[in-house]
Amino acid sequence: MKWPQLQRFRIEDAVKKRDRPYHRIEASPKTVEVRSGKTKAYITKGELVAPSLHPNKLEQRKELVKDVKGGTVVEMFAGEGNLTKQVYADKMKADKIVAVDVDSRALKKVEEKVKDKTEIETYPSHNVKWAEQQLPYQDLRDVKVVDFDAFGSPADAVQAFFDNYEVKRPMRVGLTDGSGLYIAQLGVADDEAKRREWIRKEFGVSYSGQWNREKQKQILDNFMERQGREHGFKVQKVNEAHGDQWAIYKGYKIIPAVA
Repeated sequence: MKWPQLQRFRIEDAVKKRDRPYHRIEASPKTVEVRSGKTKAYITKGELVAPSLHPNKLEQRKELVKDVKGGTVVEMFAGEGNLTKQVYADKMKADKIVAVDVDSRALKKVEEKVKDKTEIETYPSHNVKWAEQQLPYQDLRDVKVVDFDAFGSPADAVQAFFDNYEVKRPMRVGLTDGSGLYIAQLGVADDEAKRREWIRKEFGVSYSGQWNREKQKQILDNFMERQGREHGFKVQKVNEAHGDQWAIYKGYKIIPAVA
């Protein structure tokens, strides 16, 4: 894998020269995570730095859209716009980006990052609420990518989006799933029966055997296939990667079942 050509600067700069010394945490053989207080960044083997954006996710999303240009991108969980700028504005050169996030201050940063690169619309809203109440009234005839960059589970937002958007042409779907971390926070990580119950309620699918990263990827694939059956599109797996702990990054191409 080739690492992204991000801006090069010193590791000390990645933690904003805080008074407290930074420390290094190995995230993967090629990636080092540094922290100072609440500030976090990832440093690749060549000391290229991606603040708060795992290089594996960045590369996975870039690969997902490598043959897609122009059109509209819908970003659920847009955050501060790291993917917005580096993938959808700079690489894909989207004509329009619709960014949704509950954090209005973060969306201001999104606007600043891409205002001179593409048309940007921001919606400070809970993702599910926006999908249910505003998505049906949006003029989104040329959506080429929809991205669900969730911190925990993306399931509710994905379900709400496809409940309210008819897929009429091929498009790409990017997913970030941190359900493993969320399950741990719920306190059911060591209880297989409770974990299975939570997965069934959250994703509407089940799994067999012991939970592991491969099961997590299988759940996402089965979940997307279920969306396709419910909403009339076929699902093709494009790529995948993983970050720290249980973070999974998946990419799909979806095609209307009836052309």
